[in-house]
Order: sequence, then structure tokens, then C-alpha cells
Amino acid sequence: MRKATELRAYITEANPYLRRDPEKLHVFIDAGAIGTIATGGLSHQYAYTLNLVIEDFSGDPASIMVPILAWLRVHQPDVLENPERRKQAIAFEVEIITNDTFDLSIKLQLTESVIARLDAAGERIDVTHAPEPAHPDLFPDPQAPARSVCRNGEEIGVLPYPGWAIQR
Repeated sequence: MRKATELRAYITEANPYLRRDPEKLHVFIDAGAIGTIATGGLSHQYAYTLNLVIEDFSGDPASIMVPILAWLRVHQPDVLENPERRKQAIAFEVEIITNDTFDLSIKLQLTESVIARLDAAGERIDVTHAPEPAHPDLFPDPQAPARSVCRNGEEIGVLPYPGWAIQR
């Protein structure tokens, strides 16, 4: 599942705690299903719950949540825009370990569309992941710097990748 790998890398880069100790982030895919269309083709869609578990976290939960929301805005925009999907698309649980640390589990409902096409020679099936539709409020900006995530003026994380910016 491509999105699981991409989000893991993004969150690890976004959060100082995970940059220092990336093994504290565990990623699971739960309740996966494959949807197909009865057209005789092999294209399909994965639908699954992505479970991110961060162990022994003592930071600000916003340093995780804001980058996840930014990532979803680009890679799964329907989760934030569809009122019905939004109700159950993002869930979390917290287990308090000590007065200063907790385990954080975040569950996201994701999909990935896969296009399978017979090549021109009819000899092989080419499989590609379909990109998400471009979000109308995002625009490419190769010069955009990484954005800081701050609480009370103190940086608690970053939105790592330039290349997009949220319109004002």
C-alpha cells in the first residue's frame, strides 16, 4: 500500500520526536478490502484503515495531527471534503503511560485506485496507481519552503515538503 509508506515517511520527517526515533512509529493496515467494477478489467481500489501508532510520545498531539491533515488534503482530499466520510475518516485513541508520555493510535480511512491496462502489444498488464484529483485550494509551488507548525510561537513540527501551498 503506497499511501502507508508515503505517510510514514512524511510524519517521520514532520515530527522532531519521530525524526530522532523513527522506530517509535508503527504502521498497520487493518480491515482492507478490494473493490472492483464488473467491466471485465483488472483495475481496482484498495480501501483500508491505516493505523499509525506512536509509542512513548510526550509532544504536542498537534505536531502529529496538523501534518496528517496537510497530507490528507493532498493525498486523500475526499476524507476532509465529504461530510459523510469526514465523520468517521479520522479517529484516535490515547493510552496514558506516565504523567509525561502516552501512546497515540490514529486510524485513517484511506483508498488507493489501481489502474490495470493491457499494453499495446497485448503481452502484459501495466499496473499504475491513479493519482488523487488535484485539490482546487492547492497549487504547485516548487519554491515553497517547509512550513513550521507552532504552538505559542514555539515550533513543534513542520510540514516538510515544499511543492504545494495552501491558498490564503
